[in-house]
Amino acid sequence: PGICGQLAIAEFEIGRMELHLTSHNDGDYYLWHTDIGKETGSALRRLTFVYYFFHEPRQFSGGELGLYPKGKDPVIISPENNSIIFFNPSLLHEVKPIVCPGKIFENGRFTLNGWLHTP
Repeated sequence: PGICGQLAIAEFEIGRMELHLTSHNDGDYYLWHTDIGKETGSALRRLTFVYYFFHEPRQFSGGELGLYPKGKDPVIISPENNSIIFFNPSLLHEVKPIVCPGKIFENGRFTLNGWLHTP
């Protein structure tokens, strides 16, 4: 409830949680999009979260999360190890390009992305 209040999202009953594990390495990015789209079930998403984790010391640069609220300045969030970000799934957002010298898998940017859905 506290997160919903901070994000101006109406409180809701959680029906299910959807999770994706991602790995981003040299040259990877994700273009602007919202998390409520045409895929099955995405209309029921009410809260998006991104949990960051990676090998320390950090071996990559970039990979920032860009959030683009309508009528407001963009918010650019640098990935911090062992941290989580919550936002409204209808918010336009992107992942900026990653630079990972050597292209070694374990040196990349890892996330656990998820969505809380209504029933």
